[in-house]
Order: sequence, then structure tokens, then C-alpha cells
Amino acid sequence: MSEKIKLGACLLALSLFAFPWLQIERSEKKWATQTGIQVITGEATPYSQIDYSQSKTNAGRKLGSAPLIAIALLAVFSAAVFSMMTLVRGNMVTKILSSALPAASLICILVQIKIDFPALNELKESVAEKSIDYSSISDPYEGFSNFRAAAIMSSIQVKIKPALYLQLFILAIPTLLLANNLIDLVRKRTLPSRSG
Repeated sequence: MSEKIKLGACLLALSLFAFPWLQIERSEKKWATQTGIQVITGEATPYSQIDYSQSKTNAGRKLGSAPLIAIALLAVFSAAVFSMMTLVRGNMVTKILSSALPAASLICILVQIKIDFPALNELKESVAEKSIDYSSISDPYEGFSNFRAAAIMSSIQVKIKPALYLQLFILAIPTLLLANNLIDLVRKRTLPSRSG
């Protein structure tokens, strides 16, 4: 039964990479979203084609790729394959891998959340580059342009959408099953047998 749960969780987690994970906002205005796949490739889906095309911040630029999310995707895909193999053959190695790989994927995504997503860093870097361009002009208002760039940088936000939280929850299921199996294994080895 737990093998079918792990397979279902892996397939659902795999499909959640196609849903929007991040919402990028500038000045509290929805600017773009990124799916799990787009986080890997550095692309984004604009909320409004006009806003996206008029934005000088992202002209011809990608929003940075996330190798940790790519590793997470590969781990989930591999876990789904090993889960299918476990259902067919019941090998102990595939059983362990079908539980350990979703846990590795969960860890990769959590680390990426902790260190921020590349879209935020790329957008802030591009705004910082624009401020350097402004300050290179001999302008009596050069302090104002730097202030403007700092204000734009502080107004850029990357918010996590519900699909990413659902992804974390789904990946936690096989991880908890792995922890449960490890606890049972430790108990079997440490407790003396009570035959009597």
C-alpha cells in the first residue's frame, strides 16, 4: 500500500512542476509568474504582455536558472521510475530509492527557498546595473537616480504560490514514509525478540 502512495505522490509532485510556483511583483503590482520548469530555465510568464514588453529591466534577459530545482525535478522523476519498479519487482534497493529521492528533492527545494530564487537576484542586479548607467552621466540629480534604483530594488518581490507549498507537502509524504521505515528498522535491531 505504501508503495502505491509513494508512486502517486511522485507522479503528483512531477506534475506540479508545470504549475506556477512563484509570483514576481514590482511595486506591489503582479508582473510575472514562474512555474517549476521556468524556475529551472529562467523564463517567466508575464501577467500582462504590455507590462512585460515595456519593462526595461528584463529586456532580452533570463531570470537566472536554479540548478537545485533541476536536481529536485530529476530526483522526483527518478523516484517515480523506482516506485514503478518497486511495484513490479519489489526490490529493496528500488524501495529505498523511491523513498530517499523525494526526500532529496524536498531538501533541494527547501534550500532553494532559503537562499532565494534566481529571479529576485537577477532583477535586482539588472536594476543595479541601470543605476550605474545613470550615475555615469554627469547629472546634478545623480543621487536621485541612485535613490530611484534603490527604491525599485526594494519594491521587487518574489512570492511563493500555493502550488509550491503543495509540492512541499506532497514530497513530505514519501519522506515521512522513509522516516517511519527507518524507525521501524532501528526498533527491530535494538529491541530483543520476545519469543517465549
